[in-house]
This record gives sequence, C-alpha cells and structure tokens, in this order.
Amino acid sequence: MKSANATGKNLVPMACGLILVKQCRLFAEIHPGGVLGMPTLLAASLRTGWIPGGPVPENRKALRLTTALRNVGVGLVIATGSFARTSAVTAVVTYAVFEIVGSLLLAMWWGRQSPRT
Repeated sequence: MKSANATGKNLVPMACGLILVKQCRLFAEIHPGGVLGMPTLLAASLRTGWIPGGPVPENRKALRLTTALRNVGVGLVIATGSFARTSAVTAVVTYAVFEIVGSLLLAMWWGRQSPRT
C-alpha cells in the first residue's frame, strides 16, 4: 500500500506538469473572471467541508480538506479524455493548481498552529 501511495504522489504532479506543458497556449485564453472564480470555488468547497465536520476540530479540518481535494484526479481524467485540446482542460488544470496549493497552504497553517506533542 505504501508503494501505491508513493507512486500516486509522484504520478499526479507529473501528469499535471505534462498537461500544463501541452496546454500552455490555452492559458492565455482563460477569462479573468474565471481565474477570480477559482479561489471563490475553493473557498466554497472548504466551507462546505467544515459544515458536516461536527464538534471535533480535527474532524472538521479533515473533512474540509477532503471535500476540497476530492475530485481533482477525476476532473483531469474527464477533461483530458472527453475535451482534449479545448479550454476545458486548461480550466481543470488551473483549478487543480489553485485547489492543491490553497489546501496545502491551509494545512501548513493549521500545522503551525497545532501544539507539538
């Protein structure tokens, strides 16, 4: 199981990087409103995960991150398989970058606030 996790951790960034390289000309076509909407969608996803987390802060944090990160891989597969060479791939990759970086920064911030044991 550990080797599958390690493989997944390496393949996802590699796939995102490959898609970014192949679709870089489409990034210029992203409407500024779409770029502004992506952090808004991330914030809404994080907030949605907070609501059902219950009273335990650790559960709320876990559900918050899980809700935000849940469908990045599925979105990439659908976009590249069904909408290849369109701006849909660019939009999904761009949102994936916002989502992953935003969630990572939030998790790092939470980690710095938690007391060390």
